[in-house]
This record gives sequence, structure tokens and C-alpha cells, in this order.
Amino acid sequence: MSAVVASLTKPYNYSSFANAAFGGIFIIFGVLGSFILSIYLDKNPRYKLIMLSIAILAILSTALSILSLPTGNAALFGTNVAVMGFATIPMTPIAFAFAVELTYPTPEAMSNGMMILPNKVYGAVMGILSSYLCSNVDPRYAIALFTLNSCICTLSSFFLKEELRRLRFKDDNLFTSPAYPHQP
Repeated sequence: MSAVVASLTKPYNYSSFANAAFGGIFIIFGVLGSFILSIYLDKNPRYKLIMLSIAILAILSTALSILSLPTGNAALFGTNVAVMGFATIPMTPIAFAFAVELTYPTPEAMSNGMMILPNKVYGAVMGILSSYLCSNVDPRYAIALFTLNSCICTLSSFFLKEELRRLRFKDDNLFTSPAYPHQP
């Protein structure tokens, strides 16, 4: 989203300052969402619930931008971009952490590395395709592509089974390690 924001807003006469603000708002609220959701996950490891919640929020906020973008109202679209950032940016660290849980005992570096490669390729293809849609068709089609992408993510998340293998292993072996030989 932030990579193509200028292409999205060009037909609706947003200023270059507004475009820069949209990119900054997207990233700032995304980092804020990552902090908040990470703190929640540390206290309550419910990866699937968080993934589904932010995926649904991503669908709603991205779909609403189809309506808010053409208004030319920078405050309205900026608010929409803030919600999109809050919902979409935390998806990556949460998905990586969830993948580590699901693939345990595979080393974290291996599971994260296997997720990064297709993620980068897919992101590049999405960037190229959305840039083409913004320039040659209509920016709202690029937003529809982002919304479709969020729908696919949400539907895929429903099929994940929340097996917290790493956390369960730690809990099961907490008092059975050699450091606690007197514990049953």
C-alpha cells in the first residue's frame, strides 16, 4: 500500500504532502499495532484469533478506502490509511511468530526464511500489478486487488490449526529438565 500511495492518489489531486503523510501514517500506525498486538500475544498466545481479527479489519479498512479515496478528503483517507496500517503491518510479525509455533521443532531461522522468500516475491508481483492498475486502469481496482488479497488471507487463516508446539513443549518440560531433578 505505502509503495503505491502516490499512484493511488494521483487522479484525486492529493498533494505531495498528503501522500507523504499517508505513507508515514500507514507505517506509524502499523508499528503501533505491532507493539500492541505483540504485548497481547506475549500475555495471551492466541495467534489464530489475532490473525483473524486483524485480517477482517484489513478487509474492512481496505474496502472502505474504495469509498474514502475518491472524496479528495485527506483527513478521511488518512484515517482510513491509519486503520489499514494498524491491521496490515502487524500481520507479518504475527504470522512469522505463528509459523515458528506451528513448525516447531524446526529452527526459527529455517521457518522464517521459508516464509520470507515467497512473501517477497508475492509482494513484488502485487506491487507491479497494483502499479499497473493505478496507472492504466483505475486506482480503485488496485484497492480491490488489496481487498481480494486480504480476503484470501482471511479465508486461509480459518484453515489453520492452532497448535502451539513450542509453547506446549516449554510448559510440558518446565520442571522435567536437569535443572529441577527433584521435581516429579
